[in-house]
Formats: sequence, C-alpha cells, structure tokens
Amino acid sequence: MPQIDSIYIFCGNKSRHEQWAKEWPKVKGVYTDILPIREALKQHTRQCDQDSMSIRITNAQNPNELESTFMYTTLFKEIILENEYDEQAIKTLAEQLFIDEYNSQRPV
Repeated sequence: MPQIDSIYIFCGNKSRHEQWAKEWPKVKGVYTDILPIREALKQHTRQCDQDSMSIRITNAQNPNELESTFMYTTLFKEIILENEYDEQAIKTLAEQLFIDEYNSQRPV
C-alpha cells in the first residue's frame, strides 16, 4: 500500500508479534507501552517533516482558506505529539479510540 508510510504495532505480547513484524518493511516497531511508541512517532514525524517539501493546501474557490482536513490533521498531530501527557491521559485516549473504532466496526 503506497499510501501507508509506517506501521507501529501496539500490543500486549511484544515477542509474539516481533517475529512476523520483521517480514514487513513498513512495520517500524512493536511496542507494549504507549510512551515509547509516542516517542518513536514524534521522531518519525520530525524526520518526515524535514524530508518533505513545503506545500500549501488551499481551497480552489477561496485560496486564502486552508482545507479543513489539513487543519484537523495538523492540529491532531500537534496535540498528540507535541504535548506532554501523563500515563492516565494516554490510557484514556487509547481506550476512547478503541471504543470509537469498535462501535463503528472498523479495525483499530
């Protein structure tokens, strides 16, 4: 899938999933704790930002207005990756995302 750059596995049994994950080049790591995966995502995001060329996404009808999906993605990235959270806040977010995905019957 060319649209997917990297995959990070969050699981309860690291050794079990590391074996098969080695066969997939897009899998960047297997994690059992949320803090190390957060740090890996921050580092990879910084690298992608440095590697990417500068572009501006605008609305064709109103060039002074940024596309809402671009703004939401940027805000989400800043909120999740650039702020410090305690362990409970991270667990609460992970639980809520799981519940939302489970209720919509989409895989997490």
